[in-house]
Amino acid sequence: VKIAAPGDCLYGKLDEANPPLYFRNLTAATVPILHVAAEEAVLTPLPGQRNLDEEIRILTSLTGGVECPDNTDKFYFLEQGGALYRYDRRLRLYNNTFDSPTLKNVNETTPGTEGACPAAERNILNKDSCVFGSPCGADGESCGSRGEADNDPLLGNRYTIRMHSHQKDRLDSMSELDSYYQIHNGKQLPFHNLVVFGTDQLRYRIAWALYQIIPIAEDIGRTSEIDGWNQYVDIFIANAFGNYRDVLREVSYSPIMGRYLSFRENQAYSVFGNFPDQNYAREVMQLFSVGLWHMRMDGSEILDNATGLHTPTYTSRDIVNFARVWTGFQERGFRGGREAMGGNLVDPMIIRADWRDAFPKTDLTGGYIGDGYPECGDLPARHFLKAGAHYTYTGEASLYGSVFDDVAAAATDLTPEGMTLTIKGTTQCNGYTNCGGEANSPIARYRVYIEQTAAVGGGTNTAEAWIHGSNGAVMKIHKVAIWGHLSGTYFYYHPFQDVMPGYDYSLHVAEFSDKFPPGTNITVHNTPVIGQAPPTAHHYTPPASSPLYAALCNADADGRCQHAAEVTLPAGIDCEADDADCQALDTLGAVKVVDAVSGAARYYMYDPPSCVRMALFGDGQLTMRKHCGWCDPEYQCTSRRSMSPGAACCHAGGKSAKALRPKQCAVLGEGMFYSTAAGRCAAEGQALCSVVVGGEWTNLENTCSGANTYLWTSQPCALQIRVDGEGQVNVLSNNNTDDPKLAPALGNNFYPHWEGGVFPTDPSAAGCSAAEAGGVTCDITVTTEAVFTALPSKAEAEAALAIGAFDPTVMLAGEYTCAEGVDCAAADVVLYHPNAAAEIGTASIIGIARAAAHGGGYKYFVNRRETVRAGGASFRNAPTFIDLTGEYFSGGDTKNAREYLRTRAAEAETEAVLDHLVTHANVPPFLARLMIQRLVTSNPSPRYIKAVATAFATGDYQGRGSGRYGCMHAMFAAVLLDREARSVTLDADPGHGVTREPFLKVMQVLRSQELATAYGQDYFFFNLVGKIGQDLFRSPSVFGFYLPSYAPSGPIADAGLVSPEAELSIVPRLFGLLDGLNSMFDYGLSSLGDGFGATHVSSHPTVHGEGELSFDPSLGQSGYPTRETVGAMIDELDVLLTDGRLSNESRQAILDNVVIYEEPVTVDLHACDAGYHLEEHCDCDNAVCTMGDLCRKTGGSGNWHPPRGCERWSGKPYAVHAGTSTPCCNKPDPVHAMKAVSDIVRKLMVLTPEFHTSNLRMPTGSARASQDGKPIDGGLGYKAVVAMMLDGGADSYNQLIPGDESACTAPLSFQQYTARRGANAIPVDLLGAPIQADPAQQPCSEFYVHYNLTNIKAMFNDGDAAFFANIGNMIEPVTRQDRSRYSTKRFPRHLGAHNMMQRFKQNLDATDTGAKGVFGRMAEAMPGRTNIYSMDTYHKIAESDTIEATILDKRRGLSKLAPYQAHPAAIDQLLEGASKSHFAETYGSILQRAVGITEELADMLSEQGGVGTAFGSHRAGLQLNVVSQIIKLRKDGQRLADRDLFALKVGGFDTHAHFYDDSLTSIDASLAKFKEEMVSQGVWQDVVVVTISDFGRSITPNSAGTDHAWGGNYFAVGGSIKDQAILSRYPPSLDVGHDLDYGHGIMIPHAGYELMWNPIVHWFGIPVEAWATVLPNAVNFPPSTGDHLFEADSLPLTPSPPTPSPPTPAPPTPTPPTPSPPTP
Repeated sequence: VKIAAPGDCLYGKLDEANPPLYFRNLTAATVPILHVAAEEAVLTPLPGQRNLDEEIRILTSLTGGVECPDNTDKFYFLEQGGALYRYDRRLRLYNNTFDSPTLKNVNETTPGTEGACPAAERNILNKDSCVFGSPCGADGESCGSRGEADNDPLLGNRYTIRMHSHQKDRLDSMSELDSYYQIHNGKQLPFHNLVVFGTDQLRYRIAWALYQIIPIAEDIGRTSEIDGWNQYVDIFIANAFGNYRDVLREVSYSPIMGRYLSFRENQAYSVFGNFPDQNYAREVMQLFSVGLWHMRMDGSEILDNATGLHTPTYTSRDIVNFARVWTGFQERGFRGGREAMGGNLVDPMIIRADWRDAFPKTDLTGGYIGDGYPECGDLPARHFLKAGAHYTYTGEASLYGSVFDDVAAAATDLTPEGMTLTIKGTTQCNGYTNCGGEANSPIARYRVYIEQTAAVGGGTNTAEAWIHGSNGAVMKIHKVAIWGHLSGTYFYYHPFQDVMPGYDYSLHVAEFSDKFPPGTNITVHNTPVIGQAPPTAHHYTPPASSPLYAALCNADADGRCQHAAEVTLPAGIDCEADDADCQALDTLGAVKVVDAVSGAARYYMYDPPSCVRMALFGDGQLTMRKHCGWCDPEYQCTSRRSMSPGAACCHAGGKSAKALRPKQCAVLGEGMFYSTAAGRCAAEGQALCSVVVGGEWTNLENTCSGANTYLWTSQPCALQIRVDGEGQVNVLSNNNTDDPKLAPALGNNFYPHWEGGVFPTDPSAAGCSAAEAGGVTCDITVTTEAVFTALPSKAEAEAALAIGAFDPTVMLAGEYTCAEGVDCAAADVVLYHPNAAAEIGTASIIGIARAAAHGGGYKYFVNRRETVRAGGASFRNAPTFIDLTGEYFSGGDTKNAREYLRTRAAEAETEAVLDHLVTHANVPPFLARLMIQRLVTSNPSPRYIKAVATAFATGDYQGRGSGRYGCMHAMFAAVLLDREARSVTLDADPGHGVTREPFLKVMQVLRSQELATAYGQDYFFFNLVGKIGQDLFRSPSVFGFYLPSYAPSGPIADAGLVSPEAELSIVPRLFGLLDGLNSMFDYGLSSLGDGFGATHVSSHPTVHGEGELSFDPSLGQSGYPTRETVGAMIDELDVLLTDGRLSNESRQAILDNVVIYEEPVTVDLHACDAGYHLEEHCDCDNAVCTMGDLCRKTGGSGNWHPPRGCERWSGKPYAVHAGTSTPCCNKPDPVHAMKAVSDIVRKLMVLTPEFHTSNLRMPTGSARASQDGKPIDGGLGYKAVVAMMLDGGADSYNQLIPGDESACTAPLSFQQYTARRGANAIPVDLLGAPIQADPAQQPCSEFYVHYNLTNIKAMFNDGDAAFFANIGNMIEPVTRQDRSRYSTKRFPRHLGAHNMMQRFKQNLDATDTGAKGVFGRMAEAMPGRTNIYSMDTYHKIAESDTIEATILDKRRGLSKLAPYQAHPAAIDQLLEGASKSHFAETYGSILQRAVGITEELADMLSEQGGVGTAFGSHRAGLQLNVVSQIIKLRKDGQRLADRDLFALKVGGFDTHAHFYDDSLTSIDASLAKFKEEMVSQGVWQDVVVVTISDFGRSITPNSAGTDHAWGGNYFAVGGSIKDQAILSRYPPSLDVGHDLDYGHGIMIPHAGYELMWNPIVHWFGIPVEAWATVLPNAVNFPPSTGDHLFEADSLPLTPSPPTPSPPTPAPPTPTPPTPSPPTP
């Protein structure tokens, strides 16, 4: 306990700031004890005790005078009446919601640290809810957060909260829980318990569906926390009936998603020197919004007319481009009241503008992000007073900071304190000939010695001053300083600010001598009149009489300001007549509001409306800044339409600059148009300065815009562009010396839309030259022309207009007039002219009517097109939100304010991207199909999809919805109320409905069977995902739990349908589900019998688990169960579990296998199976036992069965008749009999096909046909291939690394590798000796191997391993030149998409997404018996038309189905009949086959007892261990096979923000163990293991890792492999520009994966005539002489030469349509 003061043992008093203290009952004390009498302390019991071990009390009062024991440390104990309690430090949290932000300070909240306020900062979610008055935070501002509630002690201590150790020991969080839960499962508890016990079921159901579309997983760490994870799922709960745009917006700002898809701290190339991470850019398009292929509203895919192929929604170029949008995001700092384990996972991320990519971004529809936004240069005069003008409160300080806020107009004596200055002599030139002539110093400097003595180096310095003599004389001087020197003390000064050409400086000497003769005492001041304050600039301060003051002050009845966090002007206002500042401004920054009553000053920041700049311009003007007087200047080329710079004024003909001083500025921090700056200088009798030559002294400091700020000059400038070989553009300016974005670097570019696809390539073209970095450099011209000369149609306007306009009826009210003859209130297209114009021109504004769902009214555009021309080519000028050229500020006094405005611009760009994605034409049908699949049917009709998509797009379904595009209320109403969802007739359609998700089945049982936890605590699951394959926050990847297009073999695939959820109906997951449900009926929610509960509860003798299923299916019937009562049970459960769809056959199967108690039955209890022995638990002697006898597996553990003959009595409990030589089973008493029967009925109900599917089963009346038509054994000998998928895309250019320069053909070398890989390169001292390669085959004779692949390297040197260099998914060989849109070469579709590349990788046919797996084709083509095994899950590679893969469990291989051991006859009867329902038949056949296989193989594996090699616990080792066991069964003669094919997967290779070195270590060690085991079995020569992966990764790094690429390097191991082979060919260079450089560090493969599989297929023994079927594209990749994987006697056959042919069009979309592309 924290002791606040001696004698104060309660850390203050019991008040609102200190919650009640908690104690726990213990049996002994190990620290000092506080003894209190009953009357001294009141300990109130906590209602509803939950903990199994402890009694909890709340200390509600304590009398004064009680002293704490000495030396109290972390805990102390309280003793009262012989009971000992331990102090349990609880946390104090406060309500902090959107509606009621907390006003508490940090000291009142735990967890909390100094300065960490419990309120949230203003963010995208809460900015409308912020209030003031908090004792902490910026100016007392407090903003709420969704759902943050205070802690109520009476609810108990249910959840941990992770915090810093100085606040509370982290372990205490777990030890002090009222009820235990496994700490890494805590984050799921709230949602799990809401689903079972909550009332808003539809909301949670939709939230679960949304989570599956936009999942996150535990890859990010922080798994023991709760806050951030639940804040993420709250996005879906809160917005379930809201707008999808809000969902996508919140997801995009979520720190959890930022970590999961690695765009947190993503930085622009110009900042970090690496390409931005592409992860989120890809997935937000592919999975969260537009999908892969263009669709119509009915979900049918749009095919290319020329090729017949699907048309992609985006390309690899789009991914690179959109990755730039997702830069700049950063987590907020920790705040009080939230979990604190490093980084804020609760509040939305912020955008750091200095990390944001500023370049234009092309969109997905042929335009640019920013199209439709107005240009900033079109802002009208005094736009800050127009209707809609927005101001943000910044509190007691402006965003410009103290440099501006603290400016004070005060008279100052500049003479050194305590020093008198007496003129000693005449002023003299300070060492310059001609004393200031034009050829010398730009400003004359003079020195005057004085009588007094000053310290060497001392003095003062100011920019402008006046000398005041004791004789009354006054002289203005500049840059005065007073110094001590060995030659004496002097002061020097500049007589003028600027060079005065032709001036006779002797006149100045005479004037000084006349005014200040020797002996005159002088002082130096900052004003011409001593004591008079000088003029100074100020923040704009609206007069108290102005309407702007009224809006920002928001005065109460007493006239005192009550400032709001944000203010939007409801109507336009004017400047006050005497408000000169207001009338002079081009734009506005900070606004100072001085309370007319209190005089208190508060600040607002004006937020200009969202607008864009054009990336290129032709009206360039040079702007300049200097850090100091002698510093070299820095320049930028700036558009005259920019309002960012200030101005520098010079005397006519002068060289040096005089920056605008306060008297020339309207307000501090002011920016202005070029024309305004020129006018300000002219008003002073000066002009804008020309450029300053380096080394010249100029004064650009202390300006009205602050120091280090860019200022306008009189020098024009022009931009150039560099165009590379792909048409990408770098913006260049010879004048720019400061902006890193304009450096001609690889990543400082953008893709414009070149007219006709033609861009400059000829360096001899007019205005062009060869660029040093490749490509051409060209001069540009920017022209402006009117788009229309007459009012266009709506279609014409929508197609041609791109530059937005400000609303002519609001922002431009009074300046524009509706064109004559146009109905500007109702027409589809309206036209406005500037007041002075009558004809349509470039300044005209055209409005296009918007649909009501998109806000109604008009969307306005200017009738203007800007075209950039260069080298004979052109493109429409590209807009950008972030200042790109000429507005860069890397520092200076205005940096904070400018960064604020840049952040707002970055936020506006993010909003524009979200708008673009969400309103894409694909989104309505894409989401419609997914949501229908999640909620109703896997195969919706086109009509159904269109109805739902239309509801989403219009925001309305039969009067339900908001009427706005993206409305999910309307969409889900359509999903659930459409006739296809409600039709009873469709229940009889074999293809209608779904295979139900395991998670939903578990939740249905818990809810319908009325889970009641033992103490009212929240229940929790232990490793639910490991048992059923689904759980919140545990998605296996961003693609969710299954593929939307998964079609299990059998009736579903045969009908051209899909069943996504059936992917989880594989043996480990299906058995895990059924075993867990079976356990719940026996033991409640516990770990017993492979249950879903926690392990620890089984140690309590009276408690089976977290809770029991309290529903009584017998509905209170008494007596022994009869056929009638059992029938009633089934009917009741039919309603609750199978929606009234239970077939007569399933019902009869249950009835036939439930004991109806009539007469006692005597059986031999010694009837145990072979290998089992009788274990007598109790001698009941005609009494009822809680657990009867059982047959236990001899020498084993965990395996048992009831004595044969008692099985039908349910086993728990059953009675045992003792006292005879032959024990028997007696029927139990009626209560237990009814319970036993109800349990078995429920167990069998959840095994029925009707429970697992959603349509009518419709039994056919006939038995199911055999599923295995392969011969038993072909006598061909034995061979096995193991394919290990490195899931996620392995960074394989760190697995095989080029050798040193001496071993490689230039330019490839280890040195080049290091330069290109940057931080991702492995240092050479870690790599060890290289391996050797054939220089005739490879560009290097030596290669390094990753330092964690030591065993693979040793196998290579021993001739047991080979590498495949630079291979990947291909259709035919291609090069860099084939990327052109005019090339006829075929590329795999959607390079870089995980699901597409995994599919092509495994089916080895990049022309056909529907092709079966290569293992499946190999097995079908192979004579004899070939078995396919898939580890843990469905693998595409194992898919076959005729051979069903066996799914293995990586930990147990195969385990038996627990319910089948107790009720084999019942389950056989349930599964024996075929069904007309495709889904029921698929479930039945899968389970029937799985039971058959596992009953056979599980016993074999169990009897085998494993293998002799210890593989370890890594995923690779576990899987290879199981493979070894299966192979050993064949060797031992227990399993028949000629060939085996094994599909494995090891995850963790999607390394956007990390590396996978540990995984490689484990894979390497596991393969070494596998070799050891295969050698011991004598089959090493008969086994090959190959690694494959989605794709290679980029050579160049991104912000924190690498991105998706194409070609990669892989390896194979096996006893028959050729010595030291590196097949295919390594890239000739890793740099840009070579034939295999795809761009952005992506390597084009030298050859397809066929080059790997070609020799394997031959070695495996596939007949020659089947090769074309197994490897359809192998003919395109003939092996060279060096591409032999095996020894000479097993050379691969040379495929037939390819037959040239045009691309084969894709087959037409079947009906019902094939669902959207796979998302594994």
